Amino acid sequence: MNIHSASAFTFLLCFLAIIFPLSSSNVQPQDLTFKYCDKNAKYSMKVSAVKASSNPVVRGVPFTINTTFHSDEAITGGKAQYRLKSDEVDAVYTYASNVCEEKQCPVSAGKHGLILDMRFPAVAPKGTYHMNMTFVDQNGKKLTCIISPFKVDDATTK
Repeated sequence: MNIHSASAFTFLLCFLAIIFPLSSSNVQPQDLTFKYCDKNAKYSMKVSAVKASSNPVVRGVPFTINTTFHSDEAITGGKAQYRLKSDEVDAVYTYASNVCEEKQCPVSAGKHGLILDMRFPAVAPKGTYHMNMTFVDQNGKKLTCIISPFKVDDATTK
């Protein structure tokens, strides 16, 4: 299945801030829980918030994920990778991008946000999905890795 992604690095820099819904409705962003992939790792990029324009996400309707993070060091290059999966289907969607193609490098140390615009196909299975987001620097050092669950449902489901 294909999932539309407008900008993955924009997602990381605001995957880690406040969400701006794609529609003109007054839907409030929903906080998503997240955990680090390795609770004992000393990541130099620390995630403080993950928000979604809706939760559950409605199949076939655009949604935005906004992440806020703090980087202990300047980012001069590297890759961002996103992997979405459900309990039924592994690797429903993967997306990788070059950090400097998405954001002007170097990205200074400090607080940043990243926005990712997506759309689940109307035929995507309903259920709980897990988004794994990993960033590595130009030397392959893992800057951060988080997992965040969210639900996908129909517009008519209450």
